[in-house]
Amino acid sequence: MGKPEGSPKRSQLIWRPSGKRKSCSFLRRIRIQHYSKDQVRVRFTSGELTRRKRNTMGDAPQIAYDSSTPRRVRMRLAHDSRAFARWMAGGPVSVFLSLLLLTIFIVSVSIGRESLEPYIAAGVGHSWWTVFTAISWSHNAIEMVIDIALLLSVGIWIERAMGSGWFILIGAISYWFGAFLTVLIAEGIDSIDPAWGDLLEQQEIVGIAAFLIGVGSAAAVKLPALWRRRVRTMVVSILLVMLAFAGTLGTIFTLVTALLGTVFGIIVWHKSRDRAASVMAGPQQGRGLVAIVVAGIVIGTLISLRSPEMIGALSSMKYTVASDAISPDIVDQMCAVETLSAQCAHYSYLLRGGGAGARLLALMPLVTQLVLAWGLRGGRLAAWWGTVILQSLTAVVALVHMAMIWGEVRNWEEGSEILGFNELGLPTARFIVPVVVPLVLLIIVCAKRSLFTVRAGSGTYEKAGRTLGVITALTLLVSLIIGVSIGATKTFLSTVWILTTDFLIRLLPSSVLSLVTPQMVEESEGAIVLMSWAPLVPWAALIVLLWRSFRRRDLPNSISRAEYIEIVRSTNAGSMGWITTWEGNNYWKSSHYEAAIAYRSDGGVALTVSDPAVRTEELADVLEEFVGFAVGQGLIPAFYSVHGPVVAVTDTWRWSRLQVAEETLLVLNELEFKGKKFQDIRTALNRARKEGISTHWTTFAECKPAYMAQIKQISAEWVSDKPLPEMGFTLGGVAELDDPDTRILLAIDDADTVHGITSWMPIYEDGRITGWTLDFMRRLGGGFRPVMEYLIASAALWAKENNYEILSLSGAPLARAKGVEDEAGSSAQILDQVLDVLGKTLEPVYGFRSLLNFKSKFNPEYAPIYLAVPSIVELPTVGLAIAHAYLPSLTLKDTITLGTSLRQK
Repeated sequence: MGKPEGSPKRSQLIWRPSGKRKSCSFLRRIRIQHYSKDQVRVRFTSGELTRRKRNTMGDAPQIAYDSSTPRRVRMRLAHDSRAFARWMAGGPVSVFLSLLLLTIFIVSVSIGRESLEPYIAAGVGHSWWTVFTAISWSHNAIEMVIDIALLLSVGIWIERAMGSGWFILIGAISYWFGAFLTVLIAEGIDSIDPAWGDLLEQQEIVGIAAFLIGVGSAAAVKLPALWRRRVRTMVVSILLVMLAFAGTLGTIFTLVTALLGTVFGIIVWHKSRDRAASVMAGPQQGRGLVAIVVAGIVIGTLISLRSPEMIGALSSMKYTVASDAISPDIVDQMCAVETLSAQCAHYSYLLRGGGAGARLLALMPLVTQLVLAWGLRGGRLAAWWGTVILQSLTAVVALVHMAMIWGEVRNWEEGSEILGFNELGLPTARFIVPVVVPLVLLIIVCAKRSLFTVRAGSGTYEKAGRTLGVITALTLLVSLIIGVSIGATKTFLSTVWILTTDFLIRLLPSSVLSLVTPQMVEESEGAIVLMSWAPLVPWAALIVLLWRSFRRRDLPNSISRAEYIEIVRSTNAGSMGWITTWEGNNYWKSSHYEAAIAYRSDGGVALTVSDPAVRTEELADVLEEFVGFAVGQGLIPAFYSVHGPVVAVTDTWRWSRLQVAEETLLVLNELEFKGKKFQDIRTALNRARKEGISTHWTTFAECKPAYMAQIKQISAEWVSDKPLPEMGFTLGGVAELDDPDTRILLAIDDADTVHGITSWMPIYEDGRITGWTLDFMRRLGGGFRPVMEYLIASAALWAKENNYEILSLSGAPLARAKGVEDEAGSSAQILDQVLDVLGKTLEPVYGFRSLLNFKSKFNPEYAPIYLAVPSIVELPTVGLAIAHAYLPSLTLKDTITLGTSLRQK
């Protein structure tokens, strides 16, 4: 086989682009690998070709690629290596600290870590210079690897954001000054609480974590105001809870460096930091802080119950759970002292009735308080009352418990320290903290009483109380039946009395058992086990009922659907306003204007259905009033499926927004189906006349039964082809046709066969209909092919003849017209790309982009449709609310079916 005429020589350079191209942006140099009569094989000396392209050289019709796996792997490794090198070059200080950690570790291993550690690690009693060297020390190889990984990831990220100079300056000052202050604090603690101080003297300050916390706190100053408040609240709250319960030298050091970093960040960037306040800021932030404090103390108590390493002041909270705060050895010592006979009986009962049931019962008040903290986050008044009652009871019980034991052990010197009293006979933190902490929580929640105004629906708690009472009574009845059958007492009445009193006492928080000694059924271990487990049922029921009640709201300013429809007719709800009148929405009415908003309140989000029904000049005031209503109800306000005027207002609030759809509009006074761009439309109209297809306007109530049966059949076949249930919310189905204001346009042949269906909703503006909006679209499989072009064109011509101004072809979700950009910009560009990927992924299933391309045949005007939220951080919650609104009945099986369908397509 000869060489084709004009073919290039082997290894000859045949193409070198002068710049980047979209289709092969990484291609730099091509050399011939092999040639024959039909094709040329080439080798890429740099980069890779991203799209197969035709070869135009000589007679060779196509380029074949040398795509061997080893070469591609080498190219990928080379690319990744260059990216890694660029990343490392952006953090020289972080790289230097990583090398320092590694070097010190290797040196310490070679000369002996034990001999070197006292001269590097900082702590109480260590040399003064160790505050400067502690950053380079790691306790072991695992800790060293973790520190280096943090430096090369988080460290470089922060360094690139704030600059290497500020990174090393703020980090070093926060670390060194923080270490010095931490040592002073530890020495101060030793003078107040010697036991805690002795433990702190055995610990050291080492590692890089506090350094990163310091520079990260400083960098957070540059964040937007809302993000800055949230990051600061989260970091400080976590560190305070760690300090209060763990109480280690490291937690003290980390908190100090975080505070110092924040101070230095404010000093350096106080002029450039964002001071703008979000319209959502206010009660939501205060509620969140109170909930974090309450939940943090509860979680810390739960952790400290099983962690002997907890040495902080609040670790004594575990002694509120009496059954876990006493050991058999202590009980034996108490029982040996005549004056402690009452305490001997109390704790003997606790130990005898111990086990898994008793331990779970002791945790129930803590779990209940966690649920109440979740309610506090949502501004629930019932959660406020529940917290006040529970913490008041906890404080009173702890105070009485301390007084009772104090009175009994004042003359028992050998046992006082075991029970929690110092050498002077005064209560230690073991008794003081369980009294002080509930009182502090009471002060906090009572001081913030005005934040908790959200009420459940009328009768919610009355019904919950009745349910709880019935469950408790049934549990007691079952317990008595079982207890009597296994009891060993002499009489029936005595057994019933003992079991009943024991059950009722155990329903109270477990620390109450230290005040009262219930009688036991004699020699009946089965009854003891029963009484340990039975009270769990009412507590579990209480937790579930509280959780359910916090998901319900008594929404103020609510109006009926009929009232809302009248407001839509008299104001301006936009081109898609009629979808807000569908069933399933809540309706809020302004207190100051004749304006209303339709929304969904599932998932903690006030999700609007479309634009507000409001007059243009009142829009800003109504939107701000609605946001205040949503925040007051503990909901995240989210304006979904709204147009430009709404986001123009939210932009002034510095909210984030995303374009989620594209609406297509036909301006009727300019509409003429003439010219080449309308060729498909004219063809559809002409074919319909030739094939005997005609239009028929009707409504659901007036539609012939034969037509309606065909409509439902066509729709059912269309839905059956989809891997997921039919979507709702802003997408109408057959149910939405049943509306006297919605008009139905059918395409029918001479045999009364329905070939296509469209529905049209009115567009109201100041009391008159100015146009119509397309919603429902279905076509008969195998019927008149261009039926949708025919129906929409016919509707447009009819609307123009009747002097309407506009025809909306509705929105196409997750789609954007080519060449149409968000003129106001977006504060969430990355999420725009995510939505673009999501639209491409779901295209084979729902065809939203194909729908937009179809509508482009009518040469429409485009109007972007947005989602506006207070902050990007709210988007996951809002996204779940939107998904639930569209597919409320989505099941795991449907999700698996969707995944299978996407893989196939």
